[in-house]
Amino acid sequence: MRRRWLPAVLASTTVLMLSAMPAGARAGGPATSGGVRTTWTPIATLPQAVQDSGGATFTKAKVYVPGGYIDPSVPTLYDHMQVYDPATNGWSTDTQAMPMGGTAAAAVCSLGSKVYVVNGTNGTGPINSLQIFDTTAHQGSRWSLGSAPLVNGKALKTQGSGCAGVNGLIYVFGGYGALGTGGTRLQSVTWSYTPSTGVWADTGFKMNPSAEAWFGYTSSSNSIYIAGGATAVSPSLVLTARSFRFVPAKGWKNMADMPQALYAPGLGRTGQLEVFGGATLSGSTLVPQSQTLVCPTPICTGWTDSGLTLNTASYFLGYASDASGSRLFSIGGNGGGTTLGSGDMTTL
Repeated sequence: MRRRWLPAVLASTTVLMLSAMPAGARAGGPATSGGVRTTWTPIATLPQAVQDSGGATFTKAKVYVPGGYIDPSVPTLYDHMQVYDPATNGWSTDTQAMPMGGTAAAAVCSLGSKVYVVNGTNGTGPINSLQIFDTTAHQGSRWSLGSAPLVNGKALKTQGSGCAGVNGLIYVFGGYGALGTGGTRLQSVTWSYTPSTGVWADTGFKMNPSAEAWFGYTSSSNSIYIAGGATAVSPSLVLTARSFRFVPAKGWKNMADMPQALYAPGLGRTGQLEVFGGATLSGSTLVPQSQTLVCPTPICTGWTDSGLTLNTASYFLGYASDASGSRLFSIGGNGGGTTLGSGDMTTL
């Protein structure tokens, strides 16, 4: 599967599903036992199968999945917001197109009732944009454009970045693209955005020890977490097993390494950090995974395999955890050369 905006190694995939549906999985609801997760349960199928939406976000009791690739080999991108309601196990599609058109590999997060979709790609290269989706606005008028990332006259144009809403600010970090007139490369900056003023600022904190992209990311009320990703994309893809915590007043700090390096995994925060899916490298081939790794918070000191597996191994998946930390969602993704429309939920 060839991507016009990435080195050829990222386009090589293989169809290899590492797990079947676990015993006891059922479509009617999640399986739990005494407050312990026992399985990932299938949810309703996406109206439009997508991968590399940049993630997803949970706010106002629903999961929001913006854009993504329908077929990255063409490329064909999706230009609408898909919304999942866990209460009804049903999807809806917002009728309004995204302001920037089809967008994939964006950084996606929420703050209050708004979903922020930062940068991404239009299929030909990274873009510099801020698309805002207001979940409380009327149908047809929910999308708007905000101030694109710009600090000291330098625009940040990236894909594969991370995004989080913490303490009233939106943070954007990492990614693959360009800063100002610089060349296209992995970025290590951490910028903040103040929604009330529309102003971006450089926190001064760099991702440590190196720039990264296509990692899993999530947040708590006062911290941001990332795990996995790529530390090089050209001339060859290099994956990482590292995980980090960001505290706005202190910057990035190392946490424990995962048992294996993972590319484009999901990451959620419940009573602990949970990494699921992602891809490993076999030679130059990306192999989708299905495992769920867990690590305690606020400071992750050691990852273990929970024994839970996604019903379909995938990477470039949409993912989210709910506000209570009791539910995780895995949506769509790349199943090894196939764009997936399936999704899973696990409940504590």
